[in-house]
Amino acid sequence: MKFASLFTVRKLNIYMMCTCFGLLAMAAYLQIVHEVEPCPLCIIQRILIAFLMLVFLIGAVFRNAPKRFTFIHSLVVILFSVLGLVAAGRQVWLQSVVVDEVPVCGPGLDFLFDKMSFTDALAAILTGPGSCSEVEWTLFHLSIPMWTLLFFTLFAIVGIINLRRVA
Repeated sequence: MKFASLFTVRKLNIYMMCTCFGLLAMAAYLQIVHEVEPCPLCIIQRILIAFLMLVFLIGAVFRNAPKRFTFIHSLVVILFSVLGLVAAGRQVWLQSVVVDEVPVCGPGLDFLFDKMSFTDALAAILTGPGSCSEVEWTLFHLSIPMWTLLFFTLFAIVGIINLRRVA
């Protein structure tokens, strides 16, 4: 078996779909077993990972799709990955800020979406909650948003690789 045959477009989609599933399973484990409550930015990252898992599933199912489909699929992967990089990057920045300079904690997601328009709630999430600055769990000295930042980078790279294959 050739090394390149391990990384066909379809197999990359399957690997990334399984990676997304593993990330969501780990998030559920941390929330249920270790009682690590997600902040609004964490929830946004979970939603983006779930969307990416669905997009990778679609890419894996349609293995003999035309180049146009693979091109659009790769662009969607890159788009969701960049959105995830923004959310995770914001949270990593919040965690690196000196405690005195952390923005004031904001209300929960349910309150924000009940009382504000979608765009206003999204702006409040991205500019506000200081609860996102708390580091509640680490692995190899990396916090959860640092790990998701790495995985969103991986997803973006896979999207770019798949895009280059059809271009």
